Amino acid sequence: MVFGAADFTLDMNMQWTRDETELAPARAAIVLASRAAGIEPPIDTVWARLQDVDGLRASVQTSLRMGFQGRMCIHPDQ
Repeated sequence: MVFGAADFTLDMNMQWTRDETELAPARAAIVLASRAAGIEPPIDTVWARLQDVDGLRASVQTSLRMGFQGRMCIHPDQ
């Protein structure tokens, strides 16, 4: 299972902020659903701010703490 935050925030008419707090409920639901289904942990969304390496690092740590197994990447620098 993969979480696509860009599509999610667009569909929900939400703003995707740097700290991503608005994504916490969706992330928790996705991790819970994968666990309940007995499938491997989900993959979290891309980090779209390509020049913000510190933000990427912090976001990846949040993903791991929440139960995701990793992140999608969209650029070789990631």
